[in-house]
Amino acid sequence: NPIYTTFANIFVNANWDEFIRFLVHEKISYTYIGPKCTDTVFSIEEYIPIPEFLVNDWDSKGEEYCARMESIVTKHKNKIFLFSGGPIAKILIAKAWAIHPHNIYLDVGSSMDLFMKGSTNRCYTSGPQKQCQFTPHLLTL
Repeated sequence: NPIYTTFANIFVNANWDEFIRFLVHEKISYTYIGPKCTDTVFSIEEYIPIPEFLVNDWDSKGEEYCARMESIVTKHKNKIFLFSGGPIAKILIAKAWAIHPHNIYLDVGSSMDLFMKGSTNRCYTSGPQKQCQFTPHLLTL
């Protein structure tokens, strides 16, 4: 049996360079939700800080951050919101979409860490050595 690696490949690996280039050169404006936002080359309209390890305090602080997110997203229409919040991003995006589906909510994971935090611990930002390839003949029901 060959070993298969599965992962979401929208903003990483072979797509990472193109994604970053697109955001910079097209001057795509967006709201960034994440743990850190240093001076960058991106067109960030608004920054919404969340703790890097919010997942550890979710039981006590989750409602506070959901309420803050809800109050912000409902003020906008047709805006882009990029989330870098680990597993919490999925919760925030689901809640934002449920109350106000008139924006674009994307979980970009750690793909922007190199720029936002000044460093990365993800190897996919160092080169396009891996690509997802869909292999339909491997899918059987």
